[in-house]
Amino acid sequence: MIPVSEDEQPGRENASEIARLRERLREAEDTLRAISLGEVDAFVVTGESDARVYTLDGADQAYRTIIETMHEGAVTIGEDGTVLYCNSLFATIVDEPMDSVIGSSFFRFLSSPEQKSDFLRLSQLQANGGVRGEFELRSGSGKPVEVYLAVAPMDLADSRVLFAVVTDLREQERIDRERARELERQVAERTSELRRFKYLADSSFEAINVLDGDLRLVYANTAFYRLLGYEEGELLGQQSYESMLSGKQVGLFPAELSEAFENTAEWNGEIEMTRKDGSTLPALVSVSVMLDDQGQAIGRVLMFRDISDRKKTEEDLRRANEGLDAYAHTVSHDLRSPLSAVIMANELLRDALDDKDEILRSEIDEETALIGRSTSKAYKLINDLLLLAEAGQQPVNITEVDIRGVVHKVVEEYAHQVASHGVKLQIDPDLGTIRANETQMYQVFGNLISNAILHNDSPEPVVAIRRLDDKAGAHRFQVCDNSSGIPEQVIDEIFTPFVRSGKNRSSGIGLAIVKKVVSAYGGDVRAYNNGGACFELSLRDIKAEP
Repeated sequence: MIPVSEDEQPGRENASEIARLRERLREAEDTLRAISLGEVDAFVVTGESDARVYTLDGADQAYRTIIETMHEGAVTIGEDGTVLYCNSLFATIVDEPMDSVIGSSFFRFLSSPEQKSDFLRLSQLQANGGVRGEFELRSGSGKPVEVYLAVAPMDLADSRVLFAVVTDLREQERIDRERARELERQVAERTSELRRFKYLADSSFEAINVLDGDLRLVYANTAFYRLLGYEEGELLGQQSYESMLSGKQVGLFPAELSEAFENTAEWNGEIEMTRKDGSTLPALVSVSVMLDDQGQAIGRVLMFRDISDRKKTEEDLRRANEGLDAYAHTVSHDLRSPLSAVIMANELLRDALDDKDEILRSEIDEETALIGRSTSKAYKLINDLLLLAEAGQQPVNITEVDIRGVVHKVVEEYAHQVASHGVKLQIDPDLGTIRANETQMYQVFGNLISNAILHNDSPEPVVAIRRLDDKAGAHRFQVCDNSSGIPEQVIDEIFTPFVRSGKNRSSGIGLAIVKKVVSAYGGDVRAYNNGGACFELSLRDIKAEP
């Protein structure tokens, strides 16, 4: 062995110090490498009195933000009970600054040894996926705080920690009380609304009932039970239409409802109802859909009106009209006969005169001409009155009527007037068809078109016949001219019998006939001025007899 001199001993100590410094440098480099590679989230720095956790910004910053802003306390606990992290709300719950909470023992916040034992027991069950329970924490001021803990395990690189969500039951109770009060308020408001609805419904003269999604009766007002003669509440839970409808309508009513609600969510019509005693009554019913807060259909609301009196009035009116029709036929027949005789006698008188007596011949010619004009006018008036009486009758002999064909027949009849007045006709190429009586369609379009041709005061008269878009199941048409229009003082009464416009010398019955025929087809007609006189009308198909 070679001896070492005393001068060489310090070299050994320097080598040892260098090796120790190299080891610390390696650790520092490893730490920097780990930080640069994103392998470090936080540092635990031990001071003279406690430890501090310092976190780094990184990809998990968003999750930290979520935890900081959540409405519950959040705390991460090490295996030895050290608080590795907590959010601000947990610090608020235990009434201590975050700096004093982080790095301290979580067990010091448990109010008793029993609480600590329970927490440790729960911690040992974490392999099963986490547990929950109520605990009492001790705040920094010494006051107990009731909390609800939800604890779950979380594995880090070389250790297992616990993550706990802490709910302040004091705050939760306050929130629950507020929610309960709000719920009570909403229930009270809804109850008040229901009471008002029931009061209004029970006070209504119209019968009202409410059906659920299966068309079972869940509510009916007093008027409904009174209408059908049942005791209140007797029909609840039943499919009420089965007991309130008569005959074949039991099957038709629900089917019509289903078809209507697929398109318009409402239905209106007349039905025949059956009372408890078996008697029947006609009723007008209106049905609408009932929606929940999400807009989903949950039932139907039905409103009924007894129209027995109206039906009786209609029947009385029908009989009166039949009587008037019969009277009109009788009167027209009784007047036609003597008028025909007068006309014939007038012609014979003219033929019997001596042609040589020129003065007498001239006077008698003048008188007989006057008699002829008067009797012809009376004869036409009687025919017009007869047509007016027959115009509103129920349509019979129903066929598919080509409206353009009807219009052409009218134009052919007035071909001479069209040519002599220089009238320009504008007729849509397709006017469609209607299930109707052809004679009645001729009356409608004949009167409208003849008025436009004969009473057009324009130097270049134009008459337009157009088909408009169908609306609500009705066929719509328009007949217009370029005349000076209908005088404003008569436009509102133009469809009244014997009302004439301007210098019109007609009987004033033609447009009244139009109005009656259109009404018989469930339609309407209106007059207005728009660069001339315009008439717009709607007509509905007559349904085929079953």
